[in-house]
Amino acid sequence: MSNDKEHRMIGYARVSTDDQDLSMQIAALVKYGVARDHIYEERASGGKIDRPVLNRALEAMREGDSIVIWKLDRLGRTLTGVIEVAERMHDAGVNLISLTEKIDTTSAMNRAFFQISLVFAELERGLISERTKAGMAVARARGAQFGRAHMIKDNQKRLDAIRPYIERGELETMTPAEALEVLNGADPKAKPIKSLETFRRWRSAGCPGIDG
Repeated sequence: MSNDKEHRMIGYARVSTDDQDLSMQIAALVKYGVARDHIYEERASGGKIDRPVLNRALEAMREGDSIVIWKLDRLGRTLTGVIEVAERMHDAGVNLISLTEKIDTTSAMNRAFFQISLVFAELERGLISERTKAGMAVARARGAQFGRAHMIKDNQKRLDAIRPYIERGELETMTPAEALEVLNGADPKAKPIKSLETFRRWRSAGCPGIDG
């Protein structure tokens, strides 16, 4: 695929940490037709709202340009994050091409399909939020549980850190590894949570302690 003379293709590749490798993403973008010197590389968590390299890429783009990514989650770790970036692109007249999901908004039909997909994704996010809150209500009705301090339920700093994700309906879309990063980072002095199952069981129980 060759670049349009008037409209450019800009690539964006992201990994969460410095020790992760961008080469696979870059190779996929170059194979698609993005010039190597038109690829913006970023090492930052997808949970961060303000990502300097992504901002520079979007600011450099003109109406009609296309931003090419390897996968939608490169734009954001959560559905809300992806939607926010997609809306910024739409408002600026910038197209989105995601290789893994085969999304290409340069055509009217694909653009309409993508917008409809975002509407249904937002609806699902709302339903997940309702289910999570219902589970929390059931957990409260069960009353207090006794035993040794729970690594999440009985740690107020961790509860405060994870609460915004619950309120935004994003908890169910987070992977256990991502959740542990948030929880352990909230209280570095506490014993770190090492088992992913600890978070899974706490979430399945309706997030006990979150309303305490």
